[in-house]
Amino acid sequence: LFQLIIYLEKGNYLYIDNAFKSFNYHLKKQGKDQDFEGKVTYFLKQISSHKESKKKIYTAFWNDLEQFHSHKIPGYEEISIWVESKLKNTTFLRVMENRYLQK
Repeated sequence: LFQLIIYLEKGNYLYIDNAFKSFNYHLKKQGKDQDFEGKVTYFLKQISSHKESKKKIYTAFWNDLEQFHSHKIPGYEEISIWVESKLKNTTFLRVMENRYLQK
């Protein structure tokens, strides 16, 4: 999942389509295409395919992530921080500081 996010952040759209196909293949093979990983992949694909404002996609992504909040899924926290940083137009580090250092 993080490799897909890195491809998005770096704008490596040449590699991202193949990475999505490969990742989706493995998710379906494991029966996880509707779980956390499947949801994240779905939204990352939406983000990569839309060139215009992505605010609505990030908002929907954020709302869908909420259902996984209490499940202690590896990667959830990092992905939710990344999505929040996009919604607030700030850095990943700033969101982490706000979440963890101000408590």
